Amino acid sequence: MAPRHVIWRYYAAVLRIFIEEPLFRAVLVLALVVLATGTVFYHLTEGWGWMDSLYFSVITLTTVGYGDFAPTTELARGFTIFYVLIGVGIIALFVTAVARAPFLQMQLRQFREEHDQDDEEGTLLRSPRDDRDEG
Repeated sequence: MAPRHVIWRYYAAVLRIFIEEPLFRAVLVLALVVLATGTVFYHLTEGWGWMDSLYFSVITLTTVGYGDFAPTTELARGFTIFYVLIGVGIIALFVTAVARAPFLQMQLRQFREEHDQDDEEGTLLRSPRDDRDEG
């Protein structure tokens, strides 16, 4: 297992990437909106406390499902169906982005550096077919 300081440095780097890169920022905001939506909904419809509602939202969308909480009203059950169908994909996207963030940021930087001049010359949007026609 990696030392704690290495793990903390990794997560600090991931957080910095999520703040700097618009694509990652969008994924983070989307995940937070989904969790907040579920938290507020369950708090209002089930009467659970804020922490219990957040807990249920996270446990549900990460597909852990301990079973210690369950929606009791038909409205909440119906909401949960759509919440899971939509939210699991968004949370999976977020978890994947966290795991791949440093590598993707490196690739984005490399792409931008390689294509800065191409963009100025107007060749960035050219298709590979255009290059074959010239050669």
